[in-house]
Amino acid sequence: MAAGEPWWQLTKTPRRGVLMGAMWTLLGLAQMLLSLAGRPHHRNTVAIGALWLMLAVGYLSSAAAQFRQQRSRTASGTPGEPGLPRPPEEI
Repeated sequence: MAAGEPWWQLTKTPRRGVLMGAMWTLLGLAQMLLSLAGRPHHRNTVAIGALWLMLAVGYLSSAAAQFRQQRSRTASGTPGEPGLPRPPEEI
């Protein structure tokens, strides 16, 4: 983990967080729908689907927090990533 990164961030970029959150959302919803459709050989399918949906919420909230941090950094004029050149000032 890099210095300055909060411990709760699940991904390095907001885009990856949204993609991972979307994947876990689709898997969780599919699991819940299959369990409601009557897949009789698994008793814990609802619990697994709920856990996958909670994981999706974690990824999506992490991505939203990173997106807000990037926007606030851009608005304040500080560079977004260490080591990258600062954008030119507006005239």
